[in-house]
Amino acid sequence: MNKILIILLIPIVLFSCKGEQKQTDDTAKATVKMYRMNGGSVMVNDLQIFSQGDLYEGETKEFANSYYIIEHPKGKLIWDTGLPNRLVGQEPFTSPDGNFTVSRKTTIGEQFRALGLKPADINYLAFSHTHFDHTGGASFFKDATWLVQEKEYSYVKSEEIQKTNPDQYNAIKNLSKVQILNGDHDVFGDGTVVIKSLPGHTPGHTALYVDLTNEGPVLLSGDLYHFNENRKNKGIPSFNTSVGETKESFEAFEAFAKAKNAKVILQHELKDFSETIIGEFIFLTDAAVLKGDNFIYGVKIDDAMHELAKQVAPKKREEFDMVPVVINGQINAKLEGAEGWDYIVTVKEILEINEPISEGSIKIDGAQTSN
Repeated sequence: MNKILIILLIPIVLFSCKGEQKQTDDTAKATVKMYRMNGGSVMVNDLQIFSQGDLYEGETKEFANSYYIIEHPKGKLIWDTGLPNRLVGQEPFTSPDGNFTVSRKTTIGEQFRALGLKPADINYLAFSHTHFDHTGGASFFKDATWLVQEKEYSYVKSEEIQKTNPDQYNAIKNLSKVQILNGDHDVFGDGTVVIKSLPGHTPGHTALYVDLTNEGPVLLSGDLYHFNENRKNKGIPSFNTSVGETKESFEAFEAFAKAKNAKVILQHELKDFSETIIGEFIFLTDAAVLKGDNFIYGVKIDDAMHELAKQVAPKKREEFDMVPVVINGQINAKLEGAEGWDYIVTVKEILEINEPISEGSIKIDGAQTSN
């Protein structure tokens, strides 16, 4: 009887082990990271165009222009690509209608190298929509599969757009690996990265839901909303392709964000913008520095910086060790007349703390770096 019992139990044990292995694998597959990238700056010279009336008459506003890299065990997705690289090194460019003045300080190639990535590492390319400030780097990702709503694809490929706005068409014309979507799309099949169909700004406008392993769920707005006040008063830009669809998308977006308890990120809201920075950090008494391959920033001394210093401390072998970190932060030029580094980073989120990569020490001049 004991032998029979053992034989009967073997399949159950094997099934249980397989189940545990599957659970472990599923847990690993759920690990998702997101890098926040700076796609340039957009100065809106006539904010009134972002309403159906004269709500913002005579106002101007600076927009952020963020884009994102999503890292999943099954591949990497780039969401939007910012302004064109050709703007780097040039004076700010004002559109012929005078509505926008745009600039970009750093190329996509430089930004990817800072993260230890190459454009060829990207498996999927998706735009919230095909306006110029979102598709400027599309040509870097010709080997990636472009995930695009059928209505957006037809819109940007139409004869009308090719004639009236050839730059909008030219940005995507060489993307040959295309996957047409109709509605919401689960990119990796596990619910962690989902493209949400929210038309109205353009015929196939979308937002992106990402369930981040360390930060929880976030919802990237695309251009459904452009800035915080715009979201509050449900303002609809004068150039949206459908007012009715936009209103429906407002309701769908808010309901989905509430259901998922997702943090909403408005991609053009300057106050909310932060970018992912990889560098070596040190804090000594009253001076903090973040150093990368091609930059040195002072770090604003506040509670978030002190938390970073606290987490870094166990990694240090010597007092003057610089410790590799990955953070999300806001970079601003120092105040005119202030001492210290030309740029100051404010820590917004701490993503990773790593072991020091060299044995050397570095001397930091506290007077030079205080901020």
